[in-house]
Amino acid sequence: MNCVVSSIPGRVRLRHAALRDSSRLARLGAVVEGWPGVLSVTMNARTGSLLATYDVDRLPERDCLARCQATFAGLAPEPAADSATAPDTGAPSPVARPARRSGAPRVRANRLAKQGMLASLAVSMLLAAIGAKRWHIWTGMFFLHALGVHLWVHHRNLLR
Repeated sequence: MNCVVSSIPGRVRLRHAALRDSSRLARLGAVVEGWPGVLSVTMNARTGSLLATYDVDRLPERDCLARCQATFAGLAPEPAADSATAPDTGAPSPVARPARRSGAPRVRANRLAKQGMLASLAVSMLLAAIGAKRWHIWTGMFFLHALGVHLWVHHRNLLR
């Protein structure tokens, strides 16, 4: 079970739904703080996240990552793979992630708008080069409509 979401030398972030349990997160934080070379540990139970900064000379990155995985596995063991032994409560598992969809309607609209802008721009430039003025105008109008959808999706961030 992988809980390391980002790692650079001297900094590692662990995140998992099982760490939203504050007692489990506190136990993990206490263990990590006890390692030689760990400078600070920041925990957030609401997001199920733990951020540890450490001295790379005293605790190499590879060792830190291995220790993180082993410690987390000891605190939050994986659920049994045999579903016949586990009772089905009907509720989703707190560790299981929901299946990914292709995105919210706004995300899908924005993706289509960006693809439409790219395609219409290429076609419009080609039509301008060959002198098809009327079709160049129509593809330019399509580009502007796709740009309008894109700006509508991002309208909250435009004037920040």
